[in-house]
Amino acid sequence: MKKLLFIAFVLISTFAKAQDTLYSLPEIGGKVFYEFVVDVPGKSKDFIFNAANNWMLNLPYKIKGRIENKDKDQGQILGKIGFKLSTRGNLLTPGAYSFYSCTVQIDCKDNKYRIRLFNMYYGGADFDDKTASSLDDYNEKAKTSKKEFVHQNIYDLNVCFRGISASSMAAITKAAKDDF
Repeated sequence: MKKLLFIAFVLISTFAKAQDTLYSLPEIGGKVFYEFVVDVPGKSKDFIFNAANNWMLNLPYKIKGRIENKDKDQGQILGKIGFKLSTRGNLLTPGAYSFYSCTVQIDCKDNKYRIRLFNMYYGGADFDDKTASSLDDYNEKAKTSKKEFVHQNIYDLNVCFRGISASSMAAITKAAKDDF
């Protein structure tokens, strides 16, 4: 019985910690920053670069994107990604759709690539809207907020940004499997 209670405690603690990481956005130097390194065994830098380029040109449902610079020799693609997300509110401040955008950098090497998401903004109409606000500031305020809907918004953003990275992984992995 003690072993069962101990296992239950460990599982609950692990689940609580996993949830906690979704209720805060990852940072480097006070800036919201996501980075994922993905292994693509047996594939060349050029193959991965072409698959990543194709992913940027054919982003999944309702995600806008544009490539701003690409260097095949260096294996790097730099661009912007944006999407609309309904923020959560409460009875006094209802949620609304906001446009979120970020810079995406994909660095390709033989057998792997790295995707980085940074320079995140929200509230503008599109990528070039100068009225957009920094997500770094929102994240900083959310750390001390006691409002549940603020924490839910951070959770939703985390899911979206991780989902963008996951869609790149799925597209590039699928391309690797389809290559015969």
